[in-house]
Amino acid sequence: MSSLNHLIYPAVFLLALCFLSLSTFMVIQRQYESRKLVTEIRRMEKQLHNYELDWQQLQLEVMTLTDESRVENVARKALKMKLPLQEEKIYLKQ
Repeated sequence: MSSLNHLIYPAVFLLALCFLSLSTFMVIQRQYESRKLVTEIRRMEKQLHNYELDWQQLQLEVMTLTDESRVENVARKALKMKLPLQEEKIYLKQ
């Protein structure tokens, strides 16, 4: 029995050491993946913020470009348009 114990204990110790090494490696791998994902989340949050700023800028630009007074000014100056006289107006009935 004593000679059997001399063979079992080192084998159990080596097996435990292998499991410990494997679990340590897995913890390190999971931490690495977690940090990588956090970095990706931060990058995407920054990108989202930039998209939101772009969206606000575009909304402001649309409001500016569709302002009635601006449209009227562009029509008068650039397109040389003017309001028709009363006798030039035609009304349609259904």
